[in-house]
Amino acid sequence: MEVKVHKIGNVEDCDRRVVRIVHISDTHMRHNDYIDHLPHGDILVHSGDFSAFSIGRYFGNKTSDRDRVIDEINKFFGKVNFEHKVFVPGNHELSFDVNTKAYIEERLTDVHYLQDSSINIEGINIYGSPWNSKRWTSYARGFAKNANKLIKHWNLIPKQTDILVTHLPPEGILDLATKKFSGLKNLFSRNSACDVCCSSHEAYEHWGCKDLRNIILKGVRPTLHLFGHVHEDTGIQEIDGITFSNAALKINQTINVFDYYI
Repeated sequence: MEVKVHKIGNVEDCDRRVVRIVHISDTHMRHNDYIDHLPHGDILVHSGDFSAFSIGRYFGNKTSDRDRVIDEINKFFGKVNFEHKVFVPGNHELSFDVNTKAYIEERLTDVHYLQDSSINIEGINIYGSPWNSKRWTSYARGFAKNANKLIKHWNLIPKQTDILVTHLPPEGILDLATKKFSGLKNLFSRNSACDVCCSSHEAYEHWGCKDLRNIILKGVRPTLHLFGHVHEDTGIQEIDGITFSNAALKINQTINVFDYYI
């Protein structure tokens, strides 16, 4: 499995302490397939969609399912050899938002669970938020809201955040997803430039959040933003001094790794 290592922080100062961060996302219940491929690191971050949608999970006993999923997540993080582990849920964590954050935190004993909350690890301030845009084509709607209601969650992100972890990407950054029914739409549309990125991509659309992008680039300005959600547009991108990472593993088997110079 491919591993990409990217240097961030005060990289000019070779005497700085280095913390290695391993980022994965969107494992969709295939987590055990990746255990042997995880490189050594200090902090493992999973940015959501540990679970996988199913009709039974959607219409079944969500209380029972919640406990099974939480147990499986905890078991996975108990197996991996990292001193610190962080988990932020995604839209496939349907069973998570049917109860309280405290309920989940009590049962995830082998990982730091972040839901609109922060933790300081190795001198790094990490903030996590699971909220994402509701899509009419998907029943996977854990922590999903209408796009215009997400801003109140992004406004909670502390200004002193060094690493931001969300499930949802910011608009226009590693967020191009395949359009549903794109073949039919193309019959009645022209190949024109996108208003967001000025490129032409008739079969794809941006899933990211404009308000999240504005908060990151104009307000919080973390050193690193980790996310997933969009399976087709994984990678690492640097914009205006901020490094962005989409590490969804569903399609592209690449693990993003960062050496953070404190």
